[in-house]
Amino acid sequence: MAYNYKMIIGYDGAKYQGWQKNKNAKNTIQSKLESTLSEYLGEEIVVIGSGRTDKGVHALGQVVNFITKSKQKPGNLKYNLNKVLPEDIIVKEVYKMDEDFNCRFAATSKTYRYTLWKANAQTMPLFERKYVYRLEEQVDTDLMLVAATKFIGEHDFKGFCSDKTKKTTTRKVNSIDIIEDEDRIEILMNASGFLYNMARIMVGTLIEIGLGLRHDDTIDQVFASKIRSEAGYTAPAQGLCLMEVMY
Repeated sequence: MAYNYKMIIGYDGAKYQGWQKNKNAKNTIQSKLESTLSEYLGEEIVVIGSGRTDKGVHALGQVVNFITKSKQKPGNLKYNLNKVLPEDIIVKEVYKMDEDFNCRFAATSKTYRYTLWKANAQTMPLFERKYVYRLEEQVDTDLMLVAATKFIGEHDFKGFCSDKTKKTTTRKVNSIDIIEDEDRIEILMNASGFLYNMARIMVGTLIEIGLGLRHDDTIDQVFASKIRSEAGYTAPAQGLCLMEVMY
């Protein structure tokens, strides 16, 4: 008999080569989870992720699932895994699921947060300095807010991604919120899914609009042209965090 477990995990992606294992990237979150689970359960485990995060990107709500022959109590599995996983990966919740559950295909939307540290902030944050992107100049968040609304809805995001292999590049952005306080700006993006570098290119485009380097009609132009080079730059990985996957 096989058992299917879903886990909500968090990780500091700073020293990892992203989520997905491959022949050129062995130090990944997926490979670390698989080796840890395989050793703990005494069998070869394949871990499925709800999606791939880039090198250096963090997560507070990544969802994974795996099939095992070993029946486990979710609470015990969570406790024991957290004892043997490296300190920059944590298991937050464990659930026993139906055998056909697949966290990637069952997901309905994902929320990412990008955190900017303002140029006029007095100091960099001591404990969060690895998880924010410090701006060199002041941005106009009102301009960014107006521009962000253009992303909402179903569009072809081919010009806002770095992946040339996807058969379909159409995604639906459900919401974008920009939250500002004295020192930081947080951009929250919820969509049906995100293409490779899509969230970071969207943020880079919004930053350039906020700096007055682009007009918000850039977004319409890129949707029409589907040309990556016409969009903004790819914002650095350290400011991006996968917050939640919805089902």
